Amino acid sequence: MRHRNSIVTALFAGLCVTNLPAVAQQTGEDASADLEEIVVTGSRLVRPGAESPIPVTALDAAEIDLSGSTNLVYIVNELPALGQNGADARNNFRGQSEIGTSLLNLRSLGANRTLVVVNGRRHVGSVSGQSAVDINTIPSALIERVEVSTGGASVAYGADAVTGVVNFVLKDNFEGLRVDARTGASEEGDGENIYFSATGGRNFANARGNVTLSVTYDELESIRGTDRDVVARNTFFGINPADTGPDDGIPARILFDDALINVTNTTGVLFGAVTGSIGPGGLAAFDAAGNFVPFDFGTPIGGSFSQGGDGFDLAEVIQIQNPVERVLVDGRASFNFSPEHRYFLEAKFARVEATNTDQPTGDFFAFLDGDRSSFFLSADNPYLPFGDPEFDAFFATNTIPGVGPLVLYSRFHSDLGLRQTNAERDLIRVATGFDGQLPWLDTRYEVYAQYGRTDFEVTQRNNRNSRRFALAVDAVTDTSGAPVCRATRDAGGPTGDADIDECLPLNIFGFGNFDPAARDYVLADLQEEGKLEQSVFSAALTGVPFALPAGDVSYAAGIEWRREESEFRPDPLQISGNNFDGQTPPLSGDYEVFEGYFEVLLPLLAEQPFARTLNLEFGARASDYDTVGNTGAWRVNLEWAPVRDLRFRAGVAEAVRAPNIGELFQQQDQTFAGVADPCDQDNVSLGPDPSRRAANCAALGVPTDFDDPLASVTKLVLTGGNPDLAEETAESLTIGAVFTPTSLPALTVTVDYFDIEIEDAVFVESAGAIVSKCVDLFETVDNDFCAAVTRDPTTSAISSVRALPLNIGALEVSGVDFEMVYGLSLGDGALGDLDIRLLGTWLDKLDVIPSGDPAEIDRDAGEVGAPEWRANLSATYSRGPLSVNWRLRWTDASQFDVQDNDAENTNPAGFGSFVMNDAQLRYRFGNESRHSGYLGINNVFNREPPRGSRQQTGVQNTLYDPVGRYFYLGASLSF
Repeated sequence: MRHRNSIVTALFAGLCVTNLPAVAQQTGEDASADLEEIVVTGSRLVRPGAESPIPVTALDAAEIDLSGSTNLVYIVNELPALGQNGADARNNFRGQSEIGTSLLNLRSLGANRTLVVVNGRRHVGSVSGQSAVDINTIPSALIERVEVSTGGASVAYGADAVTGVVNFVLKDNFEGLRVDARTGASEEGDGENIYFSATGGRNFANARGNVTLSVTYDELESIRGTDRDVVARNTFFGINPADTGPDDGIPARILFDDALINVTNTTGVLFGAVTGSIGPGGLAAFDAAGNFVPFDFGTPIGGSFSQGGDGFDLAEVIQIQNPVERVLVDGRASFNFSPEHRYFLEAKFARVEATNTDQPTGDFFAFLDGDRSSFFLSADNPYLPFGDPEFDAFFATNTIPGVGPLVLYSRFHSDLGLRQTNAERDLIRVATGFDGQLPWLDTRYEVYAQYGRTDFEVTQRNNRNSRRFALAVDAVTDTSGAPVCRATRDAGGPTGDADIDECLPLNIFGFGNFDPAARDYVLADLQEEGKLEQSVFSAALTGVPFALPAGDVSYAAGIEWRREESEFRPDPLQISGNNFDGQTPPLSGDYEVFEGYFEVLLPLLAEQPFARTLNLEFGARASDYDTVGNTGAWRVNLEWAPVRDLRFRAGVAEAVRAPNIGELFQQQDQTFAGVADPCDQDNVSLGPDPSRRAANCAALGVPTDFDDPLASVTKLVLTGGNPDLAEETAESLTIGAVFTPTSLPALTVTVDYFDIEIEDAVFVESAGAIVSKCVDLFETVDNDFCAAVTRDPTTSAISSVRALPLNIGALEVSGVDFEMVYGLSLGDGALGDLDIRLLGTWLDKLDVIPSGDPAEIDRDAGEVGAPEWRANLSATYSRGPLSVNWRLRWTDASQFDVQDNDAENTNPAGFGSFVMNDAQLRYRFGNESRHSGYLGINNVFNREPPRGSRQQTGVQNTLYDPVGRYFYLGASLSF
């Protein structure tokens, strides 16, 4: 472990901390009338009133109730500041490691750069090798509010907050009993949701103590892709037959419905490699019974797709919504053992289970006889329909003298079963400590210890043992004419190799024409498991040491120690690569960090002409990691209110993100890839700047007449984690204004500009890209790419490439957030009240630069998933016990590629604007209207996703709503 930072230790040793519960920034009220001391997310400073130089968007419990959502991620991901490519557990469009999790993606810069905290405290993650928090594990029944603050939050919370922080503030000192129940289903009668929660709390010892327990059960059912047009219509961008060439004003690609994969199906497709060509007339097939039949190729539309025909229908294997089941138990207790000091305990358990359905295993262009280096089916396979004159002729005309038949075979093995991944995650989290008031300088303290752990088990059903599959499909006949495995027959007796001795021949021609025992022999259920652990000790002080003429000076200072651990143990078949998906390496790693921070608020002017308020805030955090060493973060914020009605705020900050465990410690494995050497004499003049390429190749010691002796040989490639990674650094700027006119006391308008630039961002490039960029991107070979390439000192040939994560990229995002809140009493209240809230974001820039070279910039602002404009409008009318809410969510039109927006390419070039409308009717009844019943409709007008928005594996629910009109009914009872 590296030597600890003695300066940090000396400055902050002995301090006790505060992590005081945050209070939402109140809008629509005169801030001067509210004298409550608060902590605003993004800082740990205690302030009088609701004013803050840090932009914060808040959702309270009432707004969450109006959404009708039982899972917090659904409503939080709808906030304009959150990226539309955020993930939730419903999505089928997920990586294996994230199945069953719901993650937040602030500013579309990645979930690993968005810090999620609960009551201002860190939370254990749920994704192997990462610190990303699964929002499924946070109970909505206990939510007081959710606060989102972007940019510059590393001072207050540490690493991972480079794009901001989302703080879930939970209810404290709950007393009584509240029961919530809800059920819902789509208009189609599927996607059912059952939700129940019970929260009970009681004060004791003359209200000095409190105990609260909350239990939640939430179950969401699946929706099949074939049950919605957006998937069932099988839309695909294909070649426009009307296109006559470039510059003709006719788009080259248009949308086609009924697009099927044209080179495979579920019963078997044959391609005669000698006489045929892939396309109409070049393919034959088997029917379900295994008979040889013609194959209808359909109308080719480009790639591997045809319109119509006998190809494979992806809609059959897509789920629009994964089933998710959640059980949450959250308990908390506190006791004031004196008027100044309190003990608290928070403990919770969460179990989340989700199931993802995927495509079946398949084989494409495998060899039927001929080369056995890949997939092999022999021409003497007894399951082939020899004797059929047409089949015999097909084989005869595709036979090479002296070699034998050469036929390729493709098939999705749907009859063996769809692949299915079931993920179970159990999470525990305990935080305990003391807080209170110290008898000097108006000082509050908090000191606590926290432990969190996530255990996960992932089962991949209907995968396969690749070696057993190859043995089983290579069937022949024994002396009695019965089908057997070739390897078993040739062995002549027991070999001690279970794969050979237990082999059963598998008939993969037709559909379901196999012995179930053979199916069980080749299939494998892969078992993955792992854990994440987080340990935290924190201590801090906040106080008001003295006053200036303009007001009280306040500070926050603290220390924190944190340890993160992650372990992932794949199935032995995954480690060996002997399965359908290939090799998956294990992961084991941990790191520790010790940190100290301080923040100071200085009131410079107050109640002066053109300076009703002028406050300066600044802070810094020093961190010492046992991985990347010392890092630092800082921020400076200024707040200025020239008049009562108008307040300006601005801030600059530098934040950091230390690389996570997966990026650092993923086990390094060897693989092989074809890599064209740019320094070969045939390639050296082909670079974007041939003179630069030639000069850099010479600097590497490669001769000008170099002829790569290994040009036809795959190169050794090392993949995995990189323990030499450094931290990412983000610089952020925010400038905004808050308008609260005294003539309209219920109106608040905020506008904030944000700009975040991340340098040394962690990216992984392919082996080929690394080799090329080594000599093409830079004036010299002194760069990270060249350092990753090893050449033979004698032959100059590339011997290996390290395709590991590198600090080579950059990310930039900027735009404007805006919010308006207005409350209106109609007829002096006699006609009811109307409350309106508008939230929106204009995205000016979202640039991804994987190699740090501006020439490779990928401009994403305005593209699908990152529209330039997003806005949510909520209007609630209430009169007496009745309230009606209408929510409108608007997404601006977006393009597939803003850098290539040419009518010559695709039509449509993107999707138009998208509007969703939700409505809820609520009635309060009972003593003091403590009970309520409600009825809601989400997607009131049954707005369908745009045609063509389906992705290969599904539809992201955070982009569009593929479910359709959804009804729900619920009740909330308080006692």
